[in-house]
Amino acid sequence: MSDCEECPYKERCPPRFLKTRVRKVSWKSVGRAKQLQYMQTEEFSEYAKFRNGVEAIPSLLRRRYHVDKIPVHGKKRTRLFFGFKIAALDFQKLLDYTNSLDSYASNKKTA
Repeated sequence: MSDCEECPYKERCPPRFLKTRVRKVSWKSVGRAKQLQYMQTEEFSEYAKFRNGVEAIPSLLRRRYHVDKIPVHGKKRTRLFFGFKIAALDFQKLLDYTNSLDSYASNKKTA
C-alpha cells in the first residue's frame, strides 16, 4: 500500500484498497490505455492515411474487377487472367490521368 502512496501516477491509476491487499489495474487495461494515447498522436493519423491507401487497391480489385470470381482453372490461366485485371486497372488510371490533364489545360488562359 505504501507503493501506491508514493506513485507519481496515483491520479491516473485509482487503485482499490481492499482489507489485505491493493487491487491494481490489469495489464490489459494498461496496454489499452497506452494504445488509446498513441492513437491520438499525429504519427498514428499519418499511418492511418497510409493504410487506407494500401487497402484501397485490393478492395477495388474485388469490387470492380471481381478478382474473387475468376472463371478459369489452372495456375497459368489464373495468373494470366489476374494480370489482365491489373492491366485494366492501370489502363483506367492512365485514362483518368490524361483526362484530368485535359481539364487542367482547358482552364489555362493564354495571352
